[in-house]
Amino acid sequence: MLKVIVRKEFLDQFMSAKFAILTILCFFLFLITFFSSKTDYERRLSECQKAIQDRNEGKGLPSDILKVFRRPEVLSIFSQGYDRKFGNTLDFSSAPLRLVSYMGEESLQDFSSIDFEFLVRVILSLSAVFLAYDVISGEREAGTLRLTLSNSVERGKLLLGKFFGGLLSLFIPLLLGFIVGLLIASFSPTVVLKGAEYVRLGFVFFVSFLYLTSFFTLGMFISTLTKRSKVTLLVTLFIWVILLFIVPNASWEIAKKIKKTPSLESIAKQVDAARLSVKEKDFRTLSTTQLMIKSQRELNEIERRKKERIYQQIELSRWLSSFSPASVYSYATQVFARTNISSYQRFLQFINAKWDIYNKKLLEWDNLPVEERRKREYEYNTRFKEEFRVPKERIEESLDNALVDIFLLFLFSFFFYFSAYLSFLRYEV
Repeated sequence: MLKVIVRKEFLDQFMSAKFAILTILCFFLFLITFFSSKTDYERRLSECQKAIQDRNEGKGLPSDILKVFRRPEVLSIFSQGYDRKFGNTLDFSSAPLRLVSYMGEESLQDFSSIDFEFLVRVILSLSAVFLAYDVISGEREAGTLRLTLSNSVERGKLLLGKFFGGLLSLFIPLLLGFIVGLLIASFSPTVVLKGAEYVRLGFVFFVSFLYLTSFFTLGMFISTLTKRSKVTLLVTLFIWVILLFIVPNASWEIAKKIKKTPSLESIAKQVDAARLSVKEKDFRTLSTTQLMIKSQRELNEIERRKKERIYQQIELSRWLSSFSPASVYSYATQVFARTNISSYQRFLQFINAKWDIYNKKLLEWDNLPVEERRKREYEYNTRFKEEFRVPKERIEESLDNALVDIFLLFLFSFFFYFSAYLSFLRYEV
């Protein structure tokens, strides 16, 4: 009996006009979005490769040999996250250590992005609402619900059949969009996906489906609380807007109020104080190299404290919005795409460790004759650009970081379905 209900529900959804419209709309949106994301990735990768080539060929200033470049993440095609907000160039010869763009602008600019994650988070979740809002209240209005239950069909089995049938319907546009993305990526010579990337994309697909399940079960739950499908749709859309837009934005505003970042004026005063902290006695007791390192270290500490407040804001905002499936889904997807804020922190931590090693080398050579010191610095700097490889997060680490979010998405689906089940048991037909 369950198989018959699932098949009927799936065919009803599949043959409906709303399903056809939503599927066609999603197909073209995915097509346009992936072309745009691929083009953007190719442009950023080309800029990075040109910057590296210019550095290796000695174009620009002599100090450019100490520039480090961060390559764009290939999976940013699916979820850009913070990848476009991150800076991508760092100069070891300047202070403070700060990632900027290839053209020299400050990093962490607030770019809005439309990608696979955005389409799933907004468009497909809205599709889930439209597919689920009338599964119970709509059949009650049509009179088919009373007829079905009069044939000794258990309410729990009927609800379960509608659940699986609806999920099969949602699976089609999601899979279609995913295949479109893989095909577009495979035809690009610059987009190289290896085995590890395909495993990560598998997790992205799984998390996306789990996310859509939560909104489908939410629609089912609201449908068991109302008698008219129009009321169901209005209530569900209202909750959808709250969960997708109001909760994340309100959480970010609250986080900014609680974890305030220092003002530009305050930072300027700290920088001036750091530069003036080199006292007269330091000029007598410290070498030029030691003075430079001391000044850079103080400026880096100011930058570190500023960035730390931003990290705290993002982390607090994440937890404040953790009862929104949309926020949880965004974080989990960015973790598997390696475009989350932790990737930025990981990169800077590695850079600071390298900076300490570099300064130790400078101090070791400080007492050498000028010509010998310059020779060793040149040899080290030449080898430095070849040795600089930032270790990326392994899939096991990503899974561990996203485990709580995956559990929360499962919990949302379970809670909404179980609530729908209890409500349906008392539903008047």
